[in-house]
Amino acid sequence: MTAVIVEITKDGSPITNTDRKTPFHVGIPAESGLTGFVMCEQMKSVDFRASDLKRIGAAPREFLDEVLAVIDACLYPMPAHGGNPTA
Repeated sequence: MTAVIVEITKDGSPITNTDRKTPFHVGIPAESGLTGFVMCEQMKSVDFRASDLKRIGAAPREFLDEVLAVIDACLYPMPAHGGNPTA
């Protein structure tokens, strides 16, 4: 099984401390102890069993829901013609 994840580490991962005011970036909750914004458009597929990943904590459900909603919008954007395939 391969999972789509947003890697939350500081070395080479899709996190920035610059607020670029883009809807693809989700602010990391202050209570996490981390700072910055997850760049959801920088997602990648990772086999966590084959990678040297280390769990550093758990994210609040609301934060995960927001990140997943942005990833969903990146993967399945609304058609420009409003979704009518015959238009």
